[in-house]
Amino acid sequence: MKTFKELREIDIDNFVNMNEADQQAYIDTLSEEQIDELIKKLVKGTARLAGKAAKAGGKLAAKGAKKAAKRLSTQGRADAANKKADKIKARMKARDNLKKAKSNLKKAKKSNATQKRNLAKKK
Repeated sequence: MKTFKELREIDIDNFVNMNEADQQAYIDTLSEEQIDELIKKLVKGTARLAGKAAKAGGKLAAKGAKKAAKRLSTQGRADAANKKADKIKARMKARDNLKKAKSNLKKAKKSNATQKRNLAKKK
């Protein structure tokens, strides 16, 4: 029978990754005290993961609160207005580029048609 020290050496990740039949076979070899120790380890690991998740959630909430505070400040509103103005300028520039491209296409089609007519007249 395995001692508590040997039980501690068992990697909990390996136990969790075992299939159900292997887990049951392993548990059948343990005494009541060893099973209690195994349960404590599993619960402790689960609690540690939950604590890490809560800590990460708290950090995200604080980060969001900082962003909201910045947005409400004078500088934050000015930054937002500048960003919006930059987007509008980019959109206007894209529209101008589209107009120029359409104009160039129209000119190219017109010159191509003119060249075809000239070639047809020469024949």
